[in-house]
Amino acid sequence: MSPALTAVRLRRSGAALAPLFVVLALGACNKEPPAKPSLDAPKKVTEVTGDVPGFNDFLPPSGKPTLAVKSDGGAAGDGGAESVPGGVVAGKVKLLEAGAEPRAARKYAFAAGKAERRTLTVRQSMQQGPKKQEQPPIAVTADFVAKDVKPTGAKIEMKVVKVELADKDKLPPQVAAQAAEELKAFSGLGAAFTIGAHGEIGELSLSGDPKLTREGAAEIVGLFGQIVELLVPPLPEEPVGVGAKWEASEEQDDRGAKATSKRVVELKEVSAEGGTLVATLEKKVPRRVVQERAGMQVVATVDASGAYTFAFRFDRISTKVTGEQTTVITNEVVNPDNPKQTQKIVQEAKTKHVLETVASGK
Repeated sequence: MSPALTAVRLRRSGAALAPLFVVLALGACNKEPPAKPSLDAPKKVTEVTGDVPGFNDFLPPSGKPTLAVKSDGGAAGDGGAESVPGGVVAGKVKLLEAGAEPRAARKYAFAAGKAERRTLTVRQSMQQGPKKQEQPPIAVTADFVAKDVKPTGAKIEMKVVKVELADKDKLPPQVAAQAAEELKAFSGLGAAFTIGAHGEIGELSLSGDPKLTREGAAEIVGLFGQIVELLVPPLPEEPVGVGAKWEASEEQDDRGAKATSKRVVELKEVSAEGGTLVATLEKKVPRRVVQERAGMQVVATVDASGAYTFAFRFDRISTKVTGEQTTVITNEVVNPDNPKQTQKIVQEAKTKHVLETVASGK
């Protein structure tokens, strides 16, 4: 049986490093997640409980990734990717300051066939009112190889070596064993995508267990998306030197609401081999109706910001990246017939990412 393939267009956004709501639900953590608004109790806002669609910045705001799932018999469904309302406008890079002399046009020129191993550790917490929930930290180790290298970019092949709890030694043995058993399903999953000469991310294709890639596509795309977003920072086309600043921005149409994202990048150090830069991120999704039923509406607003430091190379993926992001999601359960009957629920998610180089034998 050939592996299932899932294709999704990743977008380079200004605040794309959103919280990872891990595929694994560890019931042994014995912590109840914060309550979320729902429309199940019409007209009585104070009694509303349950779930509302979550926010994952690696997926379109509609919650549906642009997916085309393929197996032995070809593409599932109509054979093409599902359409996303509004679509995505390609990101733009605008030079703000050219920086000090000497200046040069900076491009990626990946070394073909050289395997690079990286581990991404994600630590996340979610707070709603006085309730705070710490998610189990996850570490994903993967190998990356550049192929089909051209002046315009390269194809990058990625293979997951292992996914594990980062602090498993601090958990009860039974919980650690259960997590290891469930997370090992991700080992061996693969992906292929392109990176342009200035850091443009192309289409991502997943390969691996057909059942896992088909049924867990959205979660896997979110997991892989966070890794891919940290591999290379965007570069401008113009010559730049130390102190240069540029802005990568993007707009999306989310059912009539314009979602905007932006990252401002500052070049701190640079040499012929690579350098260090800092990227500050922000994303805003204005108020829009995300759910409507039984005479009630859920109106959501998203505001995210963060900062990341990249140790990058021109001939390979970044060697180390550290940073964190805060995402504030405001949900309002509204009775259109009586706007005074409104329940507001604010959730704040904090996520820390560390991408590190590890030896291939580890």
